[in-house]
Amino acid sequence: MPYKDKEKQKKAQRLWAQKQSPEKKKKNYLKHKDNKKLMVEKLNQYKLDKGCCELCGDYHPPCCFDFHHIQPKIDKQHEVAQLAHKGYKWETIQTEIDKCYMLCAPCHRKIHAGLLEIIG
Repeated sequence: MPYKDKEKQKKAQRLWAQKQSPEKKKKNYLKHKDNKKLMVEKLNQYKLDKGCCELCGDYHPPCCFDFHHIQPKIDKQHEVAQLAHKGYKWETIQTEIDKCYMLCAPCHRKIHAGLLEIIG
């Protein structure tokens, strides 16, 4: 439960951080780093499995795909790639993917430039 006095809260947080052993800090860092890497790999595998742009149908490597939110002003919580790079759980990433179209980079740029439109 947060303190009403912000200075007391900061002091308590500093004390807590000082009590953490260097070994525990390193273990947590490595665990988080591994999780980030795993989520990025899982996202790339998802792109590879899906394979083609939902607009033009062209096949590209995973690095060429973007996720375009269907209703960004209503549904968009985060960008899919940022969720993966920050190491969020796959369920969270999948929930955000479900709100998107997977498009190749050229199609995605054209949509934002107003040159293409997704119908359906």
